[in-house]
Amino acid sequence: MNATQSPLDDFNTEAKVPEGKTRAFFTYRYERSPKLRAAVLNKFGYKCAVCGFDFEKIYGQLGKNFIEVHHMVPVSEKERENDVNNLRPLCSNCHRMIHRLYSRLEAEEYAGAIDLLKSAISK
Repeated sequence: MNATQSPLDDFNTEAKVPEGKTRAFFTYRYERSPKLRAAVLNKFGYKCAVCGFDFEKIYGQLGKNFIEVHHMVPVSEKERENDVNNLRPLCSNCHRMIHRLYSRLEAEEYAGAIDLLKSAISK
């Protein structure tokens, strides 16, 4: 394959491809506090801290009181005490992007990740 070819060039987009096979795997889940989540949303509201997206404004009643909550210092880093200052409401897209951004940052840079992501989308 040369540099101008795409991996999809040889793929018949009309072909039927099997998907959905079940597979078992083992993972860990980290506990979250529903009370802490409620306190964060009470303090910061339901708009994305990065882009300002408001699910209720776009989706109406279906989006009311819907938003993800992001830990600035990820729970996976270590077990620790948390408070509302370590969490922010983020829309689904910004939440995925901030975790993608984390792969490029050192742990001490996580606190500034929201500002970094804001500057990335304003361009």
